[in-house]
Amino acid sequence: MKTKFTELAKETFKNRREGPVLTVMDPLQVASKALLLLRLLHSIYPTSPLKRGLMQLFGERLNLFSSATVQQQQRSTRVAVTSTKDTGAQRCLITNYNRPNFKSNGNIEPEDDFEREDEDEKEMKVWEAGLATAAAPFYFRPFDKGETSKNYIDGALHANLPIEYALEEMDNLWAKVDGGVTLDALISVGTGIQKKELDIPKILEIGGFKQIFTSFHNNINSQRLWETFTNKPSISPEVRSRVHRLNASIEGDYVGIDNYKKMEAMEGMVERQIKESADVPSPLSRDIARAADTLTASLFFFEPNSPNYGDTNLSMPTSGGRHELKGSIRCRLARNSQELKRLVDIVEGFWHREVHKTALSRPSEDEDESTSPTEKSDAERSKWTPIKLAENWKNGIRTESAWFEVDCTIRTYDPAEAQQIIAVTLTPPREERHHYVLFDPVPISGFPISLKQLQRKAGWA
Repeated sequence: MKTKFTELAKETFKNRREGPVLTVMDPLQVASKALLLLRLLHSIYPTSPLKRGLMQLFGERLNLFSSATVQQQQRSTRVAVTSTKDTGAQRCLITNYNRPNFKSNGNIEPEDDFEREDEDEKEMKVWEAGLATAAAPFYFRPFDKGETSKNYIDGALHANLPIEYALEEMDNLWAKVDGGVTLDALISVGTGIQKKELDIPKILEIGGFKQIFTSFHNNINSQRLWETFTNKPSISPEVRSRVHRLNASIEGDYVGIDNYKKMEAMEGMVERQIKESADVPSPLSRDIARAADTLTASLFFFEPNSPNYGDTNLSMPTSGGRHELKGSIRCRLARNSQELKRLVDIVEGFWHREVHKTALSRPSEDEDESTSPTEKSDAERSKWTPIKLAENWKNGIRTESAWFEVDCTIRTYDPAEAQQIIAVTLTPPREERHHYVLFDPVPISGFPISLKQLQRKAGWA
């Protein structure tokens, strides 16, 4: 992927529209900006090299979305590409899926931001979706799709940090049950933290060009947008705890989207930032590890036994007033697949814990600096109950094609308010094992959740 991206960037940005001579002689792009201002050019770079590269990568005829045909099956993984249409007036999503006919308010509304054509031949090709989201103002011309007479420019204009757009789309795709869909993880990958001093030649500071140029660059500063998002009071603590941001710092001069010659230097910067010292993991390395653990944990889910599975399965109060729900922890990976066999190798164990709903929204208390790592780990471990694993269960999956199934029973005195957490502990990669790793269970898909919510989502309560 890195090699393909580097090749594509070089072909796309090596020559500006004025030709190779001015590209070399005018590295500050003064001529390009002046010609843009005079409307003698529509963009700094031609689109044809990017178009050719995308067509080579994805094929000329492959649709992003298509009904089930011999050529292309409906995809199980939903992909959405942000763009902007109608000359920058309307944000939009170009997707490989359809939305269900419901909205969060219960009414079906016009979906002006959703691109879906009635005819396959008018649908977006994969390479077209790439051009639509890459058409950054000043750098490239808008992408015009002749079959629909629509034009598109860079999605950064309205959603350069599309976290909130993704959260909205989650509500558009999955019906709300008891207050909303449970978000497992949202990973935001940045393109580098850096500051830019806008250096616009005096000749171009006319007709509002400077203000437009400054506004555009502020709107694509995704780190600033990330900080704004994290400080919003409307973002719940539950969502905040599930959103991860991975972003490295870029040292030295500002690196623009067309500075492909600096890619090797940036790679070295990132490698230094994720390299762990002999004693302490770097912050970026820790963020990556946490995001990876969260995505890995989301491969597991809890499946309640069906209501007719047995009388003891139903969540009914026992003689002591305690409610009980039987089920099993399952895995989304295919049975007998190499991916599943590799996954079970890094599973240390599964755990259960009950937390009151109000505790999830409270900020964590400051840790006592005098407490040792061992004491912290032991204190955390004491809050969890281990879920018993069958003897040699890993060998059954690795060598006997056994299904992934870990029996589990949830018991609680408060089925409506108490939040149940089923979590997994994972073996750290070999290169990280020289660091002291605290006991750190990661919730599996769908948790925390109350027992009543879990029953309703299973469709039998």
